[in-house]
Amino acid sequence: MTVSTNIYTAAYNHYRTLGLDPLPIPYHNGLPSKVPVYDNWQTKASNHDFTADECSSDCNIGILLGGDNNVTDIDCDSPEAVAVSGDIIAELMKKTGKTMIFGHELKPRSHYIFFTDRSLPSVKISDPTDNQCVIEYRCVTTDGSRGLQTVFPPSVWYEPKKRVAEEIRLETDSGDRPVYVDASKLYSGFR
Repeated sequence: MTVSTNIYTAAYNHYRTLGLDPLPIPYHNGLPSKVPVYDNWQTKASNHDFTADECSSDCNIGILLGGDNNVTDIDCDSPEAVAVSGDIIAELMKKTGKTMIFGHELKPRSHYIFFTDRSLPSVKISDPTDNQCVIEYRCVTTDGSRGLQTVFPPSVWYEPKKRVAEEIRLETDSGDRPVYVDASKLYSGFR
């Protein structure tokens, strides 16, 4: 029997070896999506019930946040957050080493992924003038459960209003895995 792999199955397998909980996010009507479609996807990802075979056709790869490694995403939604976070996290990485950093062409360096010593509830900071999200500390839900995911490379970001699709890619100076940091220090730096 010949086993073929593609970028999605290879990414799924790679993320599992890093201690992450990946899940397939199938395209919707032929277009990339960031919304999980499977019932109980949080439980399936946490229990490793998904398989690489489920990533064998075009799909995005989500990573369930929280868990044993307390996977945390600093998600920079505004250009200002991208600029400021880059400086702050560069200082942190001088102490910890490089962590995973990724984004897409219109919003490079918009995700910083860490392993932490504990899972803290997610928090969103919004611009008070237009209520648009500026930055999010993403890990577990406010009740402490695992219910959030982030779409990781080699997925495709799609903006339906503009009909723009861009590859989500690791930055050239990204670490090959998340680094461990103290959650309270990361959280206080985020605020």
